[in-house]
Amino acid sequence: MLEILAPAIRIGVLWAFTRFATMGYLTPENATELTKVAMGVLMYGAPIAYGAWAAWHEAKARKS
Repeated sequence: MLEILAPAIRIGVLWAFTRFATMGYLTPENATELTKVAMGVLMYGAPIAYGAWAAWHEAKARKS
C-alpha cells in the first residue's frame, strides 16, 4: 500500500516546500524559529528516514 502512495507523498512534500518557499516564509529574515526547525527536520530528516525505510524494505524483500 505504501508503495502506491509513496510517489504522491513525495510530490506533496515537494509541493509544500516550494509553496512555503515562494510565500517567503523560508527566507532568513521572515522565518520564525519554529519554521526554521521544521524545515531543517524536513530537509535533513525526511531523506534519512526514507532511505532507512527503503533499505529495510529491500532487505526484507531479499530475505524472503
